[in-house]
Order: sequence, then C-alpha cells, then structure tokens
Amino acid sequence: MNILNPETLRPGLLLHVRSNGFWGITIRKVLGSWGNHDSIVVMRQDGSLAIGDVEPHRAHLTTIEKYNERIIKGEYTVKVLEAIGATVGDERLAAIWWMENIKGRSYDYWAFPRLLLKAIFGDWIPAAAGFEWAEWCTEGNYHAYLEGAGIDLYGKKSPTPMTTEKRTGITFANVTNKHIMAAGE
Repeated sequence: MNILNPETLRPGLLLHVRSNGFWGITIRKVLGSWGNHDSIVVMRQDGSLAIGDVEPHRAHLTTIEKYNERIIKGEYTVKVLEAIGATVGDERLAAIWWMENIKGRSYDYWAFPRLLLKAIFGDWIPAAAGFEWAEWCTEGNYHAYLEGAGIDLYGKKSPTPMTTEKRTGITFANVTNKHIMAAGE
C-alpha cells in the first residue's frame, strides 16, 4: 500500500482524489471522471504542511496523516500533480493565496445543478457556476493558481475534477511516483 510521503510534498502541489463514498461515486458518475475531488498542499503558520480541502461545509485543512489513513483504509486513491512550468515560488504563491482567500469559505452546494447541466450539455454558459462567495474543490485550486501565481491551469471558469484529468499532460504533470512511499516506511 502506497501512501503520501510527507517528506517530499511541498506547498502548491495538487492532489487529485478518488474517494469511495456515496458522493464520490455520484460525482464520478455525473462527470464521467476517474477522480471526484481536488485539493492543494499548503503550509500552516508553524511551517508544517497540510492539505487544503474544499469540502462541505467549509474549506479547511486536513492533515497528511488523515489522508494517509483514508488511503490505507481504501477510502481514497490519490494522484499527486504538479503545475507544468510553475516554479517553486509560483507554487508557494498559489498555496499562500489558498490559505488567505479560500480557507474558511463556504462550500458551493448551488453549483452542483449548473455543473450537472454543463456535464450533460457542454460548457455553453460562459459564466462560472455557483456563487462568487463560495467554492468547490477544483475551483479553489483554479483561483489559487490564477490569482496567487498568475497561472491559468484550467482554461475555464468552472473547472471540475474532470477538467483536471483533461488538463493532465497539458498543464499538470502526474508526479505521484515522486511523492509516495510504502505504508510503514
């Protein structure tokens, strides 16, 4: 069983998650994607790393240990992604922006109906789905990189985990093998 290696992770790396609960399975069925959640590695004020998660009800921090527990239990499968062309400084700026602007925001439940319509009929509505004052997971990463580092990783205003998959190899590199270790190491 491979888990995240906290020694190699750094702020600004992105996690693409496949969870096995009801909502994870439902989101994957609607989107037609492998994964159903995106998050970002951030740094706390004390210098320790955490995962910036936008989940119901608010954007919050999850420990790397908690992610690894979920991986070991079979609840999560995680891919680690790196923004192609971003410097370590860009990654840090995105992570800082997430901490200062996304953490604590409300989860954007109202985006789901519009995202469902976009999944069925295509991206024919040019505006972002949902509310400006709330976020969902991939949208938080989009804003962190766009506003924090000036890098548009997604190329659209309402990115989803499926967008992350479509952009892997274009604006994201899958670097999972560099950031995992066997459980118990």
